[in-house]
Amino acid sequence: MSQTRVVVCRFDSTGHLEGKKRTYKAVKAAVLEEGCFSVFEATASMKDAKLFTRLHHDPEIEIDKENSVFPWIAVRRKEPS
Repeated sequence: MSQTRVVVCRFDSTGHLEGKKRTYKAVKAAVLEEGCFSVFEATASMKDAKLFTRLHHDPEIEIDKENSVFPWIAVRRKEPS
């Protein structure tokens, strides 16, 4: 009998946040905990595009361009100045 291997690639860090749980605060927390988000999840819908655009402009978040590899956008909390 041969074995079958299934590999599932996920391109999201906030997919577990659905419905009323998908708030900006929850998305921000999940992205910071994961340290990245995917371009695919950021453009999945107009609502998602607005949430992730807001992340890009959040003064507490820094986009880590050196550690971003498509489709992932690396993020971290900015150090207090």
